[in-house]
Amino acid sequence: MLLDESHAAAGWRHSRDGGEPQGIAVLVKNLKKFETEYDYDGIDLDWEYPGSSDDAAFLLTLEKAFRSAFPSPRYLLSIDVAPWSTEFYNVPHVKKVIDWFNIMTYDCAGPWTAYGELNSPIFWDNSDPRPV
Repeated sequence: MLLDESHAAAGWRHSRDGGEPQGIAVLVKNLKKFETEYDYDGIDLDWEYPGSSDDAAFLLTLEKAFRSAFPSPRYLLSIDVAPWSTEFYNVPHVKKVIDWFNIMTYDCAGPWTAYGELNSPIFWDNSDPRPV
């Protein structure tokens, strides 16, 4: 099951929108009902992407609520992680509750290499340098 920000109808709004603690309980309840009904084996959280320490704290609270309701090893919890926002993922704590990290590397233009964008564009840019 893929959960992304468009699923706010399930009762959850993240911290940038003034998320409320009871919203997490409603979301978890709805997800548990859905997962039980359709026999899913986990959740992939696609939050693009935490942009503050408040977001990071809320994301960790959300992930802990998921892990509590969806215990390991029966359920797999994964998260899609933006490589440009790593300081807001609280990795030492998140890795205790998340089973799998999907690093979103599509369309990641460098500065780390001269050819980063050339090798991973969503939309081709004809002005990109050609590899030597």
